[in-house]
Amino acid sequence: MPILVVGGALLVVSLFASQVSQPWMLFPVLYGLRLLGQGMMPLIGSTATARYFREGRGKALSLINFGLSFSELSLPLALVWIMGAVGWPWGWAGIAGLVALVFLPAVWLLIPWDSPFQMPGKEAAAEGKAVVKSASRAEVMRDPYFYLLVLVYLFLPLFMTGFMLNQARIGELVGATAAEMALGITMFGGARMVANVVVGPLIDRHGARRVFAWLLLPVLVGVGGLWLFPSVWTVWLYFLMGGISSATASLSATALWAEVYGTDHLGAIKSLVSTFLVLSTAVGPMLVGLGLDDPQQLNGLFLLSTGVVAALNLVAFVAISSLLKRSK
Repeated sequence: MPILVVGGALLVVSLFASQVSQPWMLFPVLYGLRLLGQGMMPLIGSTATARYFREGRGKALSLINFGLSFSELSLPLALVWIMGAVGWPWGWAGIAGLVALVFLPAVWLLIPWDSPFQMPGKEAAAEGKAVVKSASRAEVMRDPYFYLLVLVYLFLPLFMTGFMLNQARIGELVGATAAEMALGITMFGGARMVANVVVGPLIDRHGARRVFAWLLLPVLVGVGGLWLFPSVWTVWLYFLMGGISSATASLSATALWAEVYGTDHLGAIKSLVSTFLVLSTAVGPMLVGLGLDDPQQLNGLFLLSTGVVAALNLVAFVAISSLLKRSK
């Protein structure tokens, strides 16, 4: 079971984090925590869920995404308080203890080795259910529609990451205080949690392809508002709309790959997309930062972003329409 291996490795890295005493030790620790935690855990969880649940896939994904969003809202503050109270070495040792005493036993007990959850696809075949013919990662990489869909999917993490990391500069230029920008981030998390509950059933009812086609429309409203009326109010609107689009993207994209390319190689496909995503989040802060060097460029940055989002909305509609025709 891959999740046990990843959990065990996360336990070791957390223990190592509690013993950091030299600057060079931070590099393997931060890499390991990022890879095993935020990287591998959501990838394995969403892949296993999307592969196993064919009916109700959207609602199942919305539940695990709701938990992820809740943790993103609550854990940073909780961990800062805990590490402030007991010190960061004991804080990381406590995290390692939670992985060992709670996470790993829960996985072992809740998912038996002979559970159909460990063998996705076999239960559907046994019941005579229709299963989408699975494409390998090599076949997916030869499909031009895949790159169009990835292009649409990647704009949001690229621009949102750039916006988040440059929020102090953006707040200064639009007249928003640090507290008002922080409130916007809270609005982002809240909107994302609410959207998680709403978008999942929409995927089950209308299909991931149709929901995916609309994922950039909310953020288009947000960026357009920043372009037309740059102020703290439109910053908040942007965060709200970005939260909706972010939840829609994370839910519909995972379900989309399963719908279009099948589930046998879903992990390989999602890992490929995740590689592109990491690259986009690395480039995003630099691109947004360049657009903020000159205060006079702020309006131009928002205008360009609005145009790009509008164009990608059109790309999404065209690509999804073609995929719907291809599936008939």
